[in-house]
Amino acid sequence: MPQNNILQKLELLEGRLKKLIVEYKRTKQDLNEAFIENSNLKSTLQKQNQKLKDFQDNKKIHSIVSSIKVDDKNSTELKLSINEYIKEIDRCIVSLTEEKFDTIE
Repeated sequence: MPQNNILQKLELLEGRLKKLIVEYKRTKQDLNEAFIENSNLKSTLQKQNQKLKDFQDNKKIHSIVSSIKVDDKNSTELKLSINEYIKEIDRCIVSLTEEKFDTIE
């Protein structure tokens, strides 16, 4: 009888261990998914912050351009020049961003 009792306890222990292993694997998977989601959310937040910064920069530039008093003839030339500067700055930013990501990889 004592051997039977020990065998039953061992089987019960084995069953509990199997349940714990299953739960451990499920929890580990949940944690991995949470890490991935966290990483994706951080990336999205970084992109949104960059968009906000770009928008604020564009707003500042527009405000500066709007505050400049010039006659109509010079106004058109000035706007064209400023637009060219902005395009060149954007190209530089894209180039720097691409270089940054190339060095990360």
